[in-house]
Amino acid sequence: MKFRRLLSAALLTVMLVVFANVPVSSAEENLNINYQAVALKNIEDENSIKKNAYVNMYKIKIVDDEYIGTRVKTLSTGKDGYKAVFTIKPGEMVDFVAFKKKGTALKKANKTITFTTPPLKNFSVSGGPVELCYTAGVDTENKLQKNDGSGDYLCTTAENNYMQSYLELTK
Repeated sequence: MKFRRLLSAALLTVMLVVFANVPVSSAEENLNINYQAVALKNIEDENSIKKNAYVNMYKIKIVDDEYIGTRVKTLSTGKDGYKAVFTIKPGEMVDFVAFKKKGTALKKANKTITFTTPPLKNFSVSGGPVELCYTAGVDTENKLQKNDGSGDYLCTTAENNYMQSYLELTK
């Protein structure tokens, strides 16, 4: 009986692995963005990478014209400083904060944060570019325009659904 349970568990594991590796149909579009957050000791110096830092991803909601973020995930940047990769789905509004220590990142006081800048939103739509943009303030259905008179938006287009950003390390 024990052998039969072990055999059933082994077969289930093999089936899950096989199904997990089935490629997505080319008709289905992947509009998710894999966002790599890199913590810097000095935001002016891209070489000042803080290894083994922790980054919190916050989902943003607008409450009384304020950007309220609730922590949904904490990841380590790892030994090389490049391991914190978050997935942002279409329509999600997020922001990120980098911390030196895991304990600080996970503190109850850092569970909910009020941000002072507009959030990032995955504005990707089927047939269009996969892009992450700042929202136009509390008007979260629109992208924030650059103030250089060009009419362009403050967006980054994800190459192969991937992008990288540098975050200033908090205390």
